[in-house]
Amino acid sequence: MSDEKQYSAAFTKRYQSRITIAKNAKESLAAKDYTKAASLYREYLDIISTIYEQEMYTIQPKHIDDKTQVTELLLISHVYWDLCKVYEKTPKLQDGFQKCLNQFIIFTIDQPYQVLNSEMLRKHIVRGKRSGSTYIPMLEKAYSRIHVESKKCYVATHCFGDNHQTTDDLRNFKSIIAHNSFGLKFISFYYFFSSKLVKACSRSKLTSLLSLFVLKPIIMFIHFFLKRVIKCI
Repeated sequence: MSDEKQYSAAFTKRYQSRITIAKNAKESLAAKDYTKAASLYREYLDIISTIYEQEMYTIQPKHIDDKTQVTELLLISHVYWDLCKVYEKTPKLQDGFQKCLNQFIIFTIDQPYQVLNSEMLRKHIVRGKRSGSTYIPMLEKAYSRIHVESKKCYVATHCFGDNHQTTDDLRNFKSIIAHNSFGLKFISFYYFFSSKLVKACSRSKLTSLLSLFVLKPIIMFIHFFLKRVIKCI
């Protein structure tokens, strides 16, 4: 029992230092000390995995019961992303790269910070193409997954709610066009700007009401038009 208490006290102290561990890992990555950065990031993930009784590559947002922990979820997603960048520097660690990338996707889809992470990934892909990275196909597939699997539809949800038929129909249309490059670019554009639009519209009750008055007819027209287009496909 005394050993258990000692372990519990030690782990509690370790858990309380997890943010510092992640910060030190970030600094090591910036200094290009990839070995130290990887070690510290894995230490952080080991702490999180232990808390939620999961393995490092099986933990998911659903395992974190407290949905108010958005900051922690964001940090976890960025830890996996930074580990991707570490493994990207070492071709022999491609398996670790894929696992971390998959976890980054899982901790990004349908989260409040999805647009932020998606844009971060997009910019990395652009830089990677310039430098001739061999990981571009995997990164582009990840970028596509975020947009295809996401259930977010910002403007429609703002106007009609998350479970309205119009919102569902627009989600279905998104899944249809997401399988070609033009459609994916359109979805990316939509997510980036619509999230900002909805945020601006929600600043007060007045702007929210005015936005509904303006946007609802537009969304209804788009919905009507797209239903006709889908029937013709």
